[in-house]
Amino acid sequence: MIKYLQKTSGGYLLILIVLFLFGCQSKLMNKEKLLNYLTNDSISMWDITMKRLAVLSDTSYYHNYFRSISFRKNFECDQYAKTIWGDRHMEVLGPEPGYADLCNKWEILNDSTVKLNCKNVFVVRIISKDTLHLIDVSGIKKHEMYRVQQPWNIDEETVKFRDKQVKSGEYLDKRTY
Repeated sequence: MIKYLQKTSGGYLLILIVLFLFGCQSKLMNKEKLLNYLTNDSISMWDITMKRLAVLSDTSYYHNYFRSISFRKNFECDQYAKTIWGDRHMEVLGPEPGYADLCNKWEILNDSTVKLNCKNVFVVRIISKDTLHLIDVSGIKKHEMYRVQQPWNIDEETVKFRDKQVKSGEYLDKRTY
């Protein structure tokens, strides 16, 4: 059958169309797999250990601090500051880029690349079911993320404050004080 198709010009076209359809379907399945992985089919919380180089007059060291991010299947993501006691304080991010040009949206750019908070682009490297690495566009690992099991200990007062800021549009004020 393949030899017959190869002998006809229409056969070449048919083979190319079939290969193209399989290629597109595989990419769609990979995007869907990444979506389900990050959101756990609805919403999922991830902890991130971040490092900042602190340079003092007589020494320098890396300061570790902790953040969390939740991914929702509707492509909203919320960020939290995680305290040493394990509770999470929600950051004020809304649907439009506000201070520091960040928003509470995320998107899948291709089968392994995501854009977080309307600004940061990372390649997602899945390490295990509950661990992933975010690699920046230059190929350097920027963050390790670990899936968080519930309860997530989100501070309700910070959620109310964020909701008030978003509803009033105050979060869009880019002035720094």
